[in-house]
This record gives sequence, C-alpha cells and structure tokens, in this order.
Amino acid sequence: MPLEATYRAYIAALNAQDYGALDRYVAEHVVYNGETLTREQYTDQIRRSYAALEGLAYVIDQVVTSGDDVAARLVFDVVPVAPFFGVAPTGRRAVFAEHVFYRFQAGRIVAVSSLIDRAGYAEQLGASTLPPE
Repeated sequence: MPLEATYRAYIAALNAQDYGALDRYVAEHVVYNGETLTREQYTDQIRRSYAALEGLAYVIDQVVTSGDDVAARLVFDVVPVAPFFGVAPTGRRAVFAEHVFYRFQAGRIVAVSSLIDRAGYAEQLGASTLPPE
C-alpha cells in the first residue's frame, strides 16, 4: 500500500476509535516528541484526547509523503469537556491545528514529531496563562 494510503487508513482508524487497528499502523515502540512510548502508551494518549475533547475528529488539511516520511497538517474543531493541555474546559469551542511529522518503518509509525499551538488553544478557551508542559 502506498504510504499516503497507509497514513489515511491510520487516520480513519483514529476517527473510528478502532484502537485494535493501531497494531497495523503503529510500531511496538514509538518515539513521540523525543520520548519513547510503547504502542499502548501512545494509544492511551489518543484515548485521553477523545475523552477530553467532544467532537474530536482528525481532519487532514494537508499531507505530503517522501520516502518513509509523512508530513501533515491536521485540523481539530472541538469542545473540551475535561482538562486538556492543562486548561480546564469552559464550554467554549476551540479550533486548532497540529503540524505533525511521522517516520514509518516496515509500514508502521516509529516516530512522531508534533507541534500544536497550545497558547492559541488556551486563548480560545479564555485562559489567561498556559500551564507548563
């Protein structure tokens, strides 16, 4: 399967919350923003996002592939219902983007570098300060 098709299938599995399918797309260990996680830990991060963000859907705005790498801009339109990025929910909607780079090996994600405008997210919710990471 071409890499872009594999990536789109991975995103479809996320949107379906089909966590069992992640075995097909995510390696046993993933380096996420410099931290090595097991597939289970990586999946737990995704589960926590769904629990905290009502209406969460991974919408691909742009995707580019090169060799074993994928670069994507994902857009989210959510209403937080639990603290996320350390910001308490306020009932307000937040629209934000993630710029993310993936490295694949043997058809599975082995590394993820993610950049999200956390300050913009917090501002939309009316937070005056952003808690440290």
